[in-house]
Amino acid sequence: MDLEELTQLVQWLEKEHRKDKATISSLQQNIVEYDTALTLLQNQVKELTNDQSAAKNVLGKLDLIE
Repeated sequence: MDLEELTQLVQWLEKEHRKDKATISSLQQNIVEYDTALTLLQNQVKELTNDQSAAKNVLGKLDLIE
């Protein structure tokens, strides 16, 4: 390889490296967003589970009244 080919190869590698860094950054941001969404969904599931338990308790008490 001559100097010009090496220069072109290095330039191409640097360009690919910049693209990879941008892709990694974007994927990291996606992970942060998914983590936030997951936390919100976990909280919603906990609330729904609590609501379901409360509803079962009320229904159990209604059965006792009848």
